[in-house]
Amino acid sequence: MLEEEAAKEKITVNSLVSRMLWNYQKRCQYCLHYNLMLVEPSIFKTILDNVPEEALLEFSSSLGPSVVRENLARLGMNVSRQSVEFVLIEALGQWTKWYDADVKETSEGRIYYLHHMLGEKWSVFLKNFFQEAMSKLLNLEVQIAETENSIMFTMSNQARPFKPL
Repeated sequence: MLEEEAAKEKITVNSLVSRMLWNYQKRCQYCLHYNLMLVEPSIFKTILDNVPEEALLEFSSSLGPSVVRENLARLGMNVSRQSVEFVLIEALGQWTKWYDADVKETSEGRIYYLHHMLGEKWSVFLKNFFQEAMSKLLNLEVQIAETENSIMFTMSNQARPFKPL
């Protein structure tokens, strides 16, 4: 099984096993550090649907920069475009299952498509969360399109100077 997977990815079995162990160690460390609680999506969606819109906007905007920064600190990473992308795709996407992240490279930049099944309010939360995180941490203003079950935005290839907080 490992040989087949390594062949598909065009890497050695040793590389595959090393990556698997690294991912396992990072995910376990992450989950234990945050003391994550599993909640069925239908229960979480019901709770979320009952949060007033203005409260949702307020706490999603304030949590974005702090949650991403805390993730970076706990992972031993400095603030950079690559590290923020790691948190966006790996930690919040794959590890905590906030959404499924698809990334596409274009000549203008990277397009991020974050899909979930939690409804409109989760899309609103994610939009505000990431707009503020990108603005405060990377000095990037991103325009985020939202649908009932997804958000999509592009991070431009144009480098902008970083302004520390």
